[in-house]
Amino acid sequence: MLARVGFGTIKRPPPTVPCTGDCGTHSKFALLRNTRQTALRKHSHPLARSNLFVSPPSPNRTNLPKEIMAFPEFPWKGPSQSFVTHAQVLDYLYDYQQHFDLQKYIHTGCTVQHLKVLTTTGDNADQPVSCLSPETEHWPRIRLDWTIAESDGTAASVSREFDAVCVCNGHYGVPAVPELDGLKEHYKGRLMHSIAYDDPAVFAGQKVLCIGGRASGSDLAREIAVHADAVYLSDSVAPPMDETGTPVTKYNVAWVPKTTAVLADGSVQFDLGCNMNPVVDVIVFCTGYDYSFPFIDEETSNISLDFATGSRRVQPVLEQFWHAVNPNICFAGLPHSVLPFPLFELQMTAAVRQWQDWTLPTDKASRMVMAAKDAASGGEGMVNGRMPQDTHFLGPAQWDYCRRMAEYAGTYDDEMENYIATNKVSCRCVAAVLLLLCCL
Repeated sequence: MLARVGFGTIKRPPPTVPCTGDCGTHSKFALLRNTRQTALRKHSHPLARSNLFVSPPSPNRTNLPKEIMAFPEFPWKGPSQSFVTHAQVLDYLYDYQQHFDLQKYIHTGCTVQHLKVLTTTGDNADQPVSCLSPETEHWPRIRLDWTIAESDGTAASVSREFDAVCVCNGHYGVPAVPELDGLKEHYKGRLMHSIAYDDPAVFAGQKVLCIGGRASGSDLAREIAVHADAVYLSDSVAPPMDETGTPVTKYNVAWVPKTTAVLADGSVQFDLGCNMNPVVDVIVFCTGYDYSFPFIDEETSNISLDFATGSRRVQPVLEQFWHAVNPNICFAGLPHSVLPFPLFELQMTAAVRQWQDWTLPTDKASRMVMAAKDAASGGEGMVNGRMPQDTHFLGPAQWDYCRRMAEYAGTYDDEMENYIATNKVSCRCVAAVLLLLCCL
């Protein structure tokens, strides 16, 4: 844990390391030791200006209890209930920032426009190497260009160079909507993504199809079913149907296979010979999000980074975190289906430790092999008997990932193991309770 991280005496100049994005607050705390920091954020705390939400504040609550979402060194205060609202989560992050006096490192009103890895060799060399470079390699410095919103409505441009960059812009802002045969031609109802979900009561009396069977899909299906006439939860790993093709149905919720098409009459077709072909009023895509880095340009950023829309994969990255070619660039928070705050903190603690004493492979070729294997294997491999559709889905594999991050950070000991194991057991208990509620 961060309070126990020590790096000894640094004999080189303190590196300059910015964190870009709204999820960078926790990253700042991990970087406070032996660094000069800048955090660039687009918005400050007031909820009305936050880009964390696409609709006004609502009663929606987290699907994880606050007790296991907290940073180890900063327990939750205030709300007595375990499942808190998104406004309360934002308040918690703001209190965290105030408690550790991080606000002086955070520049609000900033929009990062461009990231460029500088050239360090050849006739076009324009900058010295990063002071974080190990003895066997020369890591280039990174230039960031950003704008600062002024009070008169104008924007000032800023350009600075850094020894390392932490990209912390989150991955819950660009909805992923898969192609579906016949959708544009034949569907006449309402389409939406789960990012816009707010109030289940608006679905009263309707037939609703939720496409996607992970956390969002199952949560929305359960809530909407209280008000809707019928709900169809479309899941590629839905339970087996009976011999007539009838899916598992509980009350007014049918757990159907993958949605394959919208037919000419407007009805929906499911996979595996399902005998249900409903005409639905609303289709809710609970299909996650695409990774987006609008400030990284394939032609001008001088960095190889593949994050094509629909791929659900960022590569080449080592341990789903460090860029394999330029390890002084890291991408916090790529893994999903995890306990976010504790995992992010372990990632950033590992970044600080490794940048001071690099123990991962020091040659680019070895790192690229590791990154390619990681991407091709679906991240943490088989989960519940199936290969995840995207590299960064961890789920139950997050605990071993956290252990590795703690080892990279030099903080893995009995206390850390107890912390990780306790969170693992707590998550299992939460999952069991939610499964029981679904069966009632």
